[in-house]
Amino acid sequence: MANNIAHDPAEVQMRSQLNEARAHINSERYSKAVASIQRAVVACGCGSNDLHLSKRACNLAQGVRAVIRSDNEAFETTARSPCSCGYVWPSCSRSLHAEAIDELAKCLEQAGRLTAAFSVALGLIRMNPAWPIGYCRAVRISRRLWSNSPDLPAVVVRERAAVIKDVAPPSGQTLSDLTKPLIRKGLYCVGKNPDRRRSQYDIILNKMAVSLKMVEAQRDPVKELPRETLTQIFSHLESGTLCTCIMVSKLWAHVLGRDGVLWNAVTLGHPGNPGPHIASFLNKHIRDIKTFSIFEIKDFSLTAGKLKVMLALPHLQRLRLGTANPPHPSSYAQGTLKDLRGRTKLTHLHVAGINWTLVKELADCNRQTLQVLDITDQSLPQWSDFNSLGPLPRVRKLRLVGSRTSGGCVTMDRIMATCPGLEDIYIDGVELEPLRATPSHPGWNGLRSIILGQHTRLTPRLFVPFLAKCTKLESIEILIPRLTAYCASLFAVGTTDGSDSVFEAGFNYDDLDFPHLKVFRCRSALDHMLLQSILKSSVENGKLEVLELSMGHSVYSPSVVANPNVRGLVVPDRDYPFTFSDSMRTLGLYDFNWTPAVNTATFDGGPFIDWLRHFPNVDDLRVYPGQIASDAMLPLIRDLLDFDKVKVIYQDRLTRGTDWDSAKRAAKAKGVLLHNLRDFVAPKWVSFD
Repeated sequence: MANNIAHDPAEVQMRSQLNEARAHINSERYSKAVASIQRAVVACGCGSNDLHLSKRACNLAQGVRAVIRSDNEAFETTARSPCSCGYVWPSCSRSLHAEAIDELAKCLEQAGRLTAAFSVALGLIRMNPAWPIGYCRAVRISRRLWSNSPDLPAVVVRERAAVIKDVAPPSGQTLSDLTKPLIRKGLYCVGKNPDRRRSQYDIILNKMAVSLKMVEAQRDPVKELPRETLTQIFSHLESGTLCTCIMVSKLWAHVLGRDGVLWNAVTLGHPGNPGPHIASFLNKHIRDIKTFSIFEIKDFSLTAGKLKVMLALPHLQRLRLGTANPPHPSSYAQGTLKDLRGRTKLTHLHVAGINWTLVKELADCNRQTLQVLDITDQSLPQWSDFNSLGPLPRVRKLRLVGSRTSGGCVTMDRIMATCPGLEDIYIDGVELEPLRATPSHPGWNGLRSIILGQHTRLTPRLFVPFLAKCTKLESIEILIPRLTAYCASLFAVGTTDGSDSVFEAGFNYDDLDFPHLKVFRCRSALDHMLLQSILKSSVENGKLEVLELSMGHSVYSPSVVANPNVRGLVVPDRDYPFTFSDSMRTLGLYDFNWTPAVNTATFDGGPFIDWLRHFPNVDDLRVYPGQIASDAMLPLIRDLLDFDKVKVIYQDRLTRGTDWDSAKRAAKAKGVLLHNLRDFVAPKWVSFD
């Protein structure tokens, strides 16, 4: 658009004439300024050379009469109608044409010809009532024209008296101040054209209305917006803020108080006492509340008594409690909630930083209804307390997230005993002890997804391979780096001696079968045969959509490993033909470099490009080669951008500097989103879906 304007001869000539007119006005050469403005109008080419503006009594009388009337719609009709003398007002869509007429009004105003200037401003409004520029100029002039200042020239006083005589305002009404009527008409006419491009004059018009405290400037969204839109807007506020909104007016209290959808989920997120109105309002909506969230229980002084009241809500299903400062265990002694056992019906429980005594109490109260259990926070000290939770037969989703310094271990057999019907599990920042059950243990036959986060700690004697029995798995995400041997033990089958260590019996991958697998992410390098056994069924069925693997810089190609005197890294294009699939949408690779000597100074990512050619529908790439120089990454990014299907690239080597800027420009030119994301793309997990 800007380029078209710059090369439009009419626009160039008009702008030149207007700049010349402004220079004349600043030098008080008003006659020359008017001549320059007239040449600018002629250059527009719209044919409206006869301005019919200056000193036109018919225009003044008709315009002022329409302004002082209270009917906004009648004003707009008059503004779009011919003049009372029969003159038909021209119409032009060029904004520069409007600027030219505005400059003429400004010129006449500074020359002291206020009546003529006001007539020009009214004419500008009549050219296009949806333009705010005319109203802004008319307001400025009218405040001088209709004032009682003794400094007004005698000729202006006489002309003004003639206008008043022609207008003949109603009894008791004067023209002493047309400011508010003009602003009111302007807001109405401009507001009827919401698709018009907004300008600085829109802002000026609205600021004038606000400064005069006009009712039109006090637009109430509750009055103007549909109820569905209001619900969507207010649903993003936490409940304490909603209660403050209720106090704005009776209308707000009526509308928000009757919207039961807003009170399905109560969220207390800001620190401080929410006030007594919270309790009364919650009591009013006791049957609406299904979700209750408190992000910092210390700020809201959540005592055992208040917690009982909360849990007694008849339709409460989801509870989220969090704190950065865990309360003393004595705050919630064992048996605190025993009188609520069997009466509460929580299906979702999310706790962050809460002491284990309270977690156990909440679990006991909802043992037969709980479906989602989410225990997170960096500060929980003893994860071994999870082992004493007791059975939760209906839990389908489990997340345990701690920190690198969390103490205690969670045993896999205890997790299986506690949540036998588990479908989704996410573990991170927690130490896992071996599964001590025998391979005949039923495990999780219904398990659909497993996520082991990057800070998960595994003991040397890891698992009896329970994943081998989870044939319904749709997603496997093992984000622990450099854990090759342990990853193998997750899948190895065929142990016969029932020992704790699977390594004593050897590996057998023939029985692995994951026909429903859609997502496979592993940041540890895997044995070639194991990887093929994991992926074969899902690739054959066209199910696999996300694949992320690690080369590990130490995984040898099966084509050369048979010869002990030859060593070579895996080349995916050659060694992983079993991964080729048209169903793939996301492809990622970690720790790869195919140079003869792996170091940060030299880098070869070519085999990744060759591998990518076998996935025609991949549009999301995750590229994490490891410790290489950033300038070595730029050529690979440029090669990846040549793939038309690619829309998103995640990487962490280019972070700043000229290489990053160059890569961003190249990606933008191709319509690709290039992200700098450290380590890997975080897994998705929704507790309250």
